[in-house]
Amino acid sequence: MLTGSVLLRALKRIRPRHVAIAAALVITPIVVLIAYSVATLPLNGGLVIAPTPSALVIEAQDGRNFATRGVFKGGKLSSADLPEHLKAAVVAIEDRRFYEHAGVDPRGIVRAAWRNWQASGTREGGSTITQQLARLMFLSPDQNLRRKIQEAVLAIWLERQIGKQDILLRYLNTAYFGAGAYGVDAAARRYFDKPTKDLSLAESAMLAGLVRAPSQLAPTRNLGGAKERADTVLRAMLASGAISAQQAADARAAPVTLRIPPETPPGTNYFVDMVEADTRRLIGVAAGDLTLRTTLDLELQRVAEGVIARRVDSEVNRAGFPGDHFV
Repeated sequence: MLTGSVLLRALKRIRPRHVAIAAALVITPIVVLIAYSVATLPLNGGLVIAPTPSALVIEAQDGRNFATRGVFKGGKLSSADLPEHLKAAVVAIEDRRFYEHAGVDPRGIVRAAWRNWQASGTREGGSTITQQLARLMFLSPDQNLRRKIQEAVLAIWLERQIGKQDILLRYLNTAYFGAGAYGVDAAARRYFDKPTKDLSLAESAMLAGLVRAPSQLAPTRNLGGAKERADTVLRAMLASGAISAQQAADARAAPVTLRIPPETPPGTNYFVDMVEADTRRLIGVAAGDLTLRTTLDLELQRVAEGVIARRVDSEVNRAGFPGDHFV
């Protein structure tokens, strides 16, 4: 075991040039990697949305929705269209220090690394909202060190160019929320059939919880998981001071009712296919989601189908054939 005097003598024998060489050996590869990452920024990357038709919601003559074709894409919102509790929910669960950092949050990276080590797996990400926006706008989804450096560089640049509010707005207009919904407006209409500005705190918490794992937590396929994640969001909002304990309790007690676009009723598919084809032919590819009022009377349609079904059964019985021969 080294005594204090022996250790002191050993340190005195270290020459400054030895320190400089060691530092150069450590720093040079890091500088080269950063320079290479910046020089190879793929600014033509980013989120690619499949060229699917926008949603066409078809109404009967009384205004009831009875069929949907295509995918909900929503619209690009302004900051005034976003409820404050939605912004707070996203910040609380995705980037609690969003308004304090300059695009990259070293504390958040250390905290995520510690929690992931404790969980023996990837449980929490260290990327800020700005870094996530940089990835959505410019980069590929590849998980490697070069892309993380590029993400950080772009995040710092974005913070200097457009500011916090615009970053949050662009993020919410771009992020994927599952079930084919890109952007928070599309998600609000896809899951709750309402504009974003009318979302409740409970609904905002559910949407905020989707962006980390939209395919796994989409309430259309995993309502239980989406509700559990929404509760996690409410706890994060409470911990950050964004809401009070009473507001959190009220949100947990408020039922979140999904308004999933309806399945096409039996017997109307031919009509819906014809209407959709005529609409696409007349207006081409729509820039946004459409709602079309038709002349179809759903009650008369039901009665007509019942009359035909009874007449077919009657003719089958009269001819003495088993009905399943005509199925």
